[in-house]
Amino acid sequence: MFLFYSSWSLRDTSGSGDPVKASCAELLDICMVEIQHRQPDLDSSGYDLETVLKNYLSQPMLDKIKEILGADTPPFEKEEQVTSIIQQADPKTVSKIVANLITNLMKP
Repeated sequence: MFLFYSSWSLRDTSGSGDPVKASCAELLDICMVEIQHRQPDLDSSGYDLETVLKNYLSQPMLDKIKEILGADTPPFEKEEQVTSIIQQADPKTVSKIVANLITNLMKP
């Protein structure tokens, strides 16, 4: 006697999820870890972000940003906190910072 099972019933009864989704989730986790641990190679570009930011932001703003970056909080919280500090700056200043980043860090 042969038993036929649809792929849905086999997957549902096996207790495992979709293997494609599991592989994608694993790949996304690997990518996130890579992004979080990647540090720009400042020696080769000669670009020092802190020096540039000193030209645009006040010292108390920079000190607060450094404090946030040194804290033991999740990256998304750090991003939100730094964003709130930068939003206090003049929109033209923020545009100049972004333009400086683009022109100095993007490679053709």
